[in-house]
Amino acid sequence: MNSLKKFRSSLYRLCSGDYSHQDVQTVVAAITHQARRFLFHREKKQYQYRGQWANGSTEINDIALDLIAHLFARDETGHFVELEKYFSETRELSDEDFKETVFQLLNSVIQQQSIRLFKERDPFGKAFYRSLRYLQNKHTHWMRTFVDGRLVFALDGENQQIMSPDTMVQVIKQSLEGQAPLTEQLEQVLSEVIDNRQQALSVEDLLSHMRVLAQLTLEGITPETSPAVDSFIYNIIEVHIKKTVEEIDQSILYRYEADGKLSPAERKGFRESIRPILTDHADGGCQDNYYTYLAECLDSLDDQETYKSAYRTQFEYIAKKAKSVFSAKVESALRIK
Repeated sequence: MNSLKKFRSSLYRLCSGDYSHQDVQTVVAAITHQARRFLFHREKKQYQYRGQWANGSTEINDIALDLIAHLFARDETGHFVELEKYFSETRELSDEDFKETVFQLLNSVIQQQSIRLFKERDPFGKAFYRSLRYLQNKHTHWMRTFVDGRLVFALDGENQQIMSPDTMVQVIKQSLEGQAPLTEQLEQVLSEVIDNRQQALSVEDLLSHMRVLAQLTLEGITPETSPAVDSFIYNIIEVHIKKTVEEIDQSILYRYEADGKLSPAERKGFRESIRPILTDHADGGCQDNYYTYLAECLDSLDDQETYKSAYRTQFEYIAKKAKSVFSAKVESALRIK
């Protein structure tokens, strides 16, 4: 932390309420810097925070500010009450002890916030680590340990060689054939590496390669394309697109037709529009507006004014409902929640 004395003085002025705009900037900059360091450290371990913005540097700054924002809450008198709560008892510490205490407090606060953000931004990583915890409890002879500073899974009491990344990729590809849930897929990989090949497995490498293979699979999804080589996630998504379309048709669209709100042809157009919406939704987001999706499947619809006056309310409700149902089904299948 650069200019510790300046930061410390500004911090105490914020706690007391007798501060300047420069004091606020000084403290925010120092704490944001610490949050960024924490995020970069986690990203090296294959936690995925960035990816929603085109500019990754700007995004990491925004994420860091999000992690520390609650520390800058003020009461009606202008006191930074959260900062005072965390740091008011550090006034008598030496600079060295103060620095250590601040780092510990900030890392604790930032870590708690990063767990929340990790769950929101990296559902695959969340599912991955949750599955590992379950499997370690199930297979008590699999031990989590550190080898050369790297977290690995290995046989309990054994000093095993870490499997090379190239070999791991081949094991993962073989284990990802089929439609088993993510936990079962991980169990197959770990069993092959630890029990059958008597090697250790790097957790970071495993997460990195499984994430890459999953993303490559998702990038190839369209109604016309064939499954990618590792077809597990592709198959899961295809199955649940079909199930979701059937569920929406038999529940909501059936009722709309029975009540005279849709003709048989309109019901068919609505139903056929759901599939491309869900396909795009699974591939990172809908690419067109809802009018375009419906117009491509409903021959009688040829202008946006008709869409707005006759179909918009019902169709956009259907689309949002379908995405919600589909997401819940996939999350359950991949053990994301």
